[in-house]
Amino acid sequence: RYLQKTFSRLSDIVGQQVKYSKIDPNAATKEIKHSLTQLKLAGLCNLIYASSGAGIPLAANANLKKFKLIYLDIGLYLRDLNLNPKIINQEELSLINAGSLTEQFVGQQLICAQLPLEMPHLYFWARDKKGSSAEVDYLWQLNEKIIPIEVKAGASGRLKSLHSFKELYQSGFGVRISKEKMQWEKNEVLSIPFYLTTEISRLIFNVK
Repeated sequence: RYLQKTFSRLSDIVGQQVKYSKIDPNAATKEIKHSLTQLKLAGLCNLIYASSGAGIPLAANANLKKFKLIYLDIGLYLRDLNLNPKIINQEELSLINAGSLTEQFVGQQLICAQLPLEMPHLYFWARDKKGSSAEVDYLWQLNEKIIPIEVKAGASGRLKSLHSFKELYQSGFGVRISKEKMQWEKNEVLSIPFYLTTEISRLIFNVK
């Protein structure tokens, strides 16, 4: 009943924590929840659940009531936003739909970097305390380590949330994915350019 309505709203909430009322304020929560589940099973979107990141596996510490989503494909996402692909070369990525384009791309690539015969899973980290909220775009598990990942659309940007996660769990180092060149930064952050996102496990393994 609500599939078409829900599907038509997906591109508006990419990279945001999902609130059912934003999809349809007049629909019952269970109806929208069921529609999202069906769209996920059909492969039209991927749900990214919040995880405390306290240990492995990430799924064991996941909060299934708190999640974000990404679209099936970045090309279809651009089309649904009615954006000409040429705009990517003309505008700062941070100006395109509040930077959700970059989060969509990285999420899509991280899914591609997972084993092809297993159901892909992605997680993020969020702290919602009043006055000290923080959010890390993605958490990546490599063997026994959990690596926080921040996606930056612009050439610069603070990594306050990433460092908060590192300090909380003594995770060693984090990853920033942006248009900057690959480099190891003094604050224990591995900077990876967008085009190397699918190589993230190999790159982390070589520096850990």
